[in-house]
Amino acid sequence: MNSILGSSTLGGVLRETYRIYRRNFLRLLVIVAIVQVSMAILVYVLMAQFTITQEKIGSVTSFIPMGIIILAYSILAVPLMVGALIHAVSEQYLRQTIDIGQAYRFAWGRLGALIGAMILVALVILGIPITLTFIGSTLRVGPIFMVAGFCILIYFLFRWAFIWQVALMENIGPVAALSRSSALVKNNWWRVLGITLVLFIITAVTSAILGIIPVLGNTMGGILSTPIVTIGSTLLYYDLRVRKEGYSSESLEGELNIKPGLSCTKVWEGLSTEAFTLYQQGQLPEAAERLQDALKVAEEALGPDHLDVATILSNLAALYRSQGRYSDSKHLYKRALTIREKTYGPDHPDVVAVLENMAKCCREMGEEDAAEKLEARVRKIKVGM
Repeated sequence: MNSILGSSTLGGVLRETYRIYRRNFLRLLVIVAIVQVSMAILVYVLMAQFTITQEKIGSVTSFIPMGIIILAYSILAVPLMVGALIHAVSEQYLRQTIDIGQAYRFAWGRLGALIGAMILVALVILGIPITLTFIGSTLRVGPIFMVAGFCILIYFLFRWAFIWQVALMENIGPVAALSRSSALVKNNWWRVLGITLVLFIITAVTSAILGIIPVLGNTMGGILSTPIVTIGSTLLYYDLRVRKEGYSSESLEGELNIKPGLSCTKVWEGLSTEAFTLYQQGQLPEAAERLQDALKVAEEALGPDHLDVATILSNLAALYRSQGRYSDSKHLYKRALTIREKTYGPDHPDVVAVLENMAKCCREMGEEDAAEKLEARVRKIKVGM
């Protein structure tokens, strides 16, 4: 598990955040857009209705029910969205392909804890400044108490930075989630503060730039920036669990309700399909990355000598050939050839296919003698078929 969750520095967290965001860009944006767009539509419809009502009766009292409706929807939808994002990021640690429906279903199953966590933190955010400002005004030392309140608020906010992740993944109530988050942050407060602030700055800058766009700017900014801070904070949450508790992939499988030993089943097929789509779109480096992931997952799940591994090796070798990476391509073809010869014997049609591709690779590298030997072997096998 450490090899997957080992981001222990600011640079490591940012690089992994970017990797997950880039590789799962569309799926993450859909998860956020489901809520953000529906929220924007709801506000637009209610504002239009409010304008019509105000023109008819000349009163602003209809603004109150409108605000209640928006608040109620926010309390329901925002935790659901954040929970779905956390689940989606968590699936990446097991090399699962993000399933948007499953992410939302998982969050829905634990929505009560997520809503409770949000309300509890909101009460603290509002309660601490109001209380200290009131006391400061009473004692006529308002500015001092305002500064103190701000410092206390920042302290607790970062101690409770992982309340969403704890409530969702560990399935505990909001009060217990506060305590659990504090325990994780203990002795790591400054590190959590620094990394989280950087993530918030990146998110704020992205939202501000896109917010300049008329009408749709704010919604677009929210959709594009929201996954960034959620990915980064979730990475940091798992990193703390690894460092403090020796957190394992088996533990994560249990929390995601995945049966032991099935977390990698056929994941490589999904990754290979994604790679083929990227290849058709001309995104060759991204396609190569997907196949590298597929190869790693298949080797871990099936062992290095499985036929599915040989298929991925052949596909990755072909992709490398198309990029002019002939040496890497030849090496992978050799591995695929060894597996297929071991499984089928030296004269099987599937062996012939690899030999033919290796011959083409050698000829493109200028290794004419090696190419001719491989082609001669192919002819000999085909004669005996």
